[in-house]
Amino acid sequence: MNISPRFAEFGMTGAFFLISQLGVIVFLSSHGEFTILSQHWATVIDTFHSNLPEALRKSSDSLVTVIGVICIFITGLILDLIGSYFAFLEIIIFSRHIQRNQVWLNVLTYQVPGNVLNDYREYRDRFGSGFIVSLPRLWDRVCLSREYRNLQAFLFSYVQVFSSVSSVLDDNMHLWRTSRAISTTMLILAAEVIWVDALNDRFQFLYFLLIFGVSALITLRSYSRLCFTLFSLASVTQEKQSKK
Repeated sequence: MNISPRFAEFGMTGAFFLISQLGVIVFLSSHGEFTILSQHWATVIDTFHSNLPEALRKSSDSLVTVIGVICIFITGLILDLIGSYFAFLEIIIFSRHIQRNQVWLNVLTYQVPGNVLNDYREYRDRFGSGFIVSLPRLWDRVCLSREYRNLQAFLFSYVQVFSSVSSVLDDNMHLWRTSRAISTTMLILAAEVIWVDALNDRFQFLYFLLIFGVSALITLRSYSRLCFTLFSLASVTQEKQSKK
């Protein structure tokens, strides 16, 4: 794993989340209960600072800066972990690409017998490609999540090992993970606004559905772009390997 791009990714998404939190504080500053809560925490911070020993008080600014930088990266990491829950939608996009690329995938997976071949056949034949399905079919898709992860990992590994232009795939992966983190941030902000009753009760549910739809669209668009790149590179790489 290349450490530097991941840390830059966590830094950007963590900073975006914390800046958006400041925006929420400004937006909700007129809300009575929220104002009292923010004042309480401001008092707690001032009391903590005044009770620090003199030696630590002089270096408190540097200490706060270091803690702030650490919090930014940790926040980015947490957003990346939470964003994995979008996989229940991304798995549908992946299935559609599997259906479109069956011709060369049948050849590729046949050359790798064992779990990969079995998982591919199970996933191809049972999952389907529609967004709206019955409850039994939905549960069947949930049970196929292991096959989905294994196939995705296999294709990523195949391109990384045999393709000479895997950096294109890396760029799309960073964009996809960043999009998921931004979408997760939007959902958290929506939940915060609803939690403090800053909106009229009649519009809270519609507001959350709107934010969820926009965040899901952002994530699925970036994941679809990643899948197009992944399957295209895997197809070209498989053709080159077959001619050797």
